[in-house]
Amino acid sequence: MTVTLDNEDYPCYMWEIQPESLAAIYAMQGWPIADAENGYPTADEIEAVVRRMVDGLERDERDSATLYLSSARMLVYRDPDFPSSYEIYLHVGYVDMEGG
Repeated sequence: MTVTLDNEDYPCYMWEIQPESLAAIYAMQGWPIADAENGYPTADEIEAVVRRMVDGLERDERDSATLYLSSARMLVYRDPDFPSSYEIYLHVGYVDMEGG
């Protein structure tokens, strides 16, 4: 998923997985988040979490070393080569290379 800021007031969200589908994944997997009214996030709550992280990275202009913020199993990454574009990642699990 990518968020591109067309101007300061209007971000253009280009969701490859719609927030409604993400909300269904959270509910099916049993992944509650703290900000959700009913435990599991709605599509609007997912968009709000992403927006807070994008806004946080936008405000943090003085520290260009901050490239990402994470919350609620999601990570928003700011590409230093494209400062007005953000990538959104969803944490789905781990790989145990030691097999233990």
